[in-house]
Amino acid sequence: MKNYTIKTVLTDGEKILFCHLGTIMTGTRVSGNIIVTNKRLIWERKTGLSAAGIGVLALTGKKELIIPNEEIDSIIDYWIPFAAGVKLILKSGQMYKFQINGKKPKQAREEFKRIFLKP
Repeated sequence: MKNYTIKTVLTDGEKILFCHLGTIMTGTRVSGNIIVTNKRLIWERKTGLSAAGIGVLALTGKKELIIPNEEIDSIIDYWIPFAAGVKLILKSGQMYKFQINGKKPKQAREEFKRIFLKP
């Protein structure tokens, strides 16, 4: 797991289990970091985006998303060329899609899914 700078303040006893580059797919694709701790999933938008290309679109997107781990019901793979996609289905039925980017995205996706495997 590569070290990324995160902005979210962790609570007492909270530990990072996974941190990887990831894009949230909400109509507008917004790049950032996917962080999973022992308590929650955090997605943070990258800082310092340029005003070119996707950067313009990213300025209109979310800045962060926080989901308590106990709210995640299931994780499903989905195909994205040259990357790895995951769909998070919450207990409420709401769905979030993420594209895992960076080096070895499929390996990172498997690491991400292992965190949420139920015994």
